[in-house]
Amino acid sequence: MISSHIGGWRFPAITDKRTQRLAMQVGAGLLLAVVGGLLWFNLAANLSAAGMKIDFAFLWQDSGFDLNESVIAHGPGASYANALLAGFLNTLKLTIACILLATLVGFAIGFASLSEHPILRHAALRYVDAMRNLPKLLILLAVYVVMVRELPSVREAWELGGVLFISNRGIEMPAIVLADGWRAWLILAVGGALAFLGWWALARRRKLYAGALVAVLVALVAIVLAEPQARLPELQGFNFSGGWTVTIPFLALLIALGAYHGAQIGELVRAAILAVPEGQRQAGYALGLGPLGVMWLVVLPQALRLMVPPLTNQYINTLKNTSIGLAVGYSDFVSVMSTSVNQTFRPIELMLVTICVYLSVGLAVSGAMAAFESRAHDR
Repeated sequence: MISSHIGGWRFPAITDKRTQRLAMQVGAGLLLAVVGGLLWFNLAANLSAAGMKIDFAFLWQDSGFDLNESVIAHGPGASYANALLAGFLNTLKLTIACILLATLVGFAIGFASLSEHPILRHAALRYVDAMRNLPKLLILLAVYVVMVRELPSVREAWELGGVLFISNRGIEMPAIVLADGWRAWLILAVGGALAFLGWWALARRRKLYAGALVAVLVALVAIVLAEPQARLPELQGFNFSGGWTVTIPFLALLIALGAYHGAQIGELVRAAILAVPEGQRQAGYALGLGPLGVMWLVVLPQALRLMVPPLTNQYINTLKNTSIGLAVGYSDFVSVMSTSVNQTFRPIELMLVTICVYLSVGLAVSGAMAAFESRAHDR
């Protein structure tokens, strides 16, 4: 073992890279904790000198305002904590939908930009150029104005099969309601967990079809026990009721952010595919694979490893960019926080909550993508 001498003392040198990385992370964490503590005490001292103090008790007071849409029930009599939770769930719902759409658009644009068809290739490249040089807010406002002005009014809504209605208020569709309240949700949660465990246990033994069958059967049993019921939307007065509404602000944000980040992801896909050595493709052809087989079995697995780090950055940017929903009246976390600040005059406490929420979700996304990248490299 290599050792070093400092002041007559002999210390063993740490050569294990994992130990070195752990030590650096612990040191960085301690440094951040010290800096954060100093900033916190300085803030508390300045507030105390001004006759103020940091207090989060207001979170349990009645908020006094409603939200135009919410995943959970919220009204003027609900607390600020409930309002923030509703705003966070709205942000999370929008982020997941935007990430899915942007990923689909990105892969489609990435493949199209590498197409041998000149019109398709140039159209994809021009799309990327346009999206990368337009502000996100401008795209959002353009989409929102077009949807509000061009879609019909509620009484003249486009009807599809009597179950789907499209108007300038949004898209109305059947809602699935569980008959037994929280017990039904508990049944679904337990059934989903058991289905996942069954699939995972059999998948590790390479019995993928058996695991998928077990998961489907358990999920179906859980759904039957939960007794779901469908409620169709009905026109009552000047609006629809009884169904599930996808609002215009949500749709505008989904389209705008999906299109914008889809262009960014398209460039990542194109660059990652081009980064795979040409010899890998030639080897695939030499083994008798066709163009589709070479792309699916040879190129994409290697390209995916290259695109995961920048893809993580795009996903986190999508989360942060949902805050522009304030411009079209979407009740996201930032919008709820801004309203709460105006009513409680507690900007510091609410800013701290906002920082912690976005930091936690961003770190969770980074951790999930890092685990996916590590698994992809192991294969």
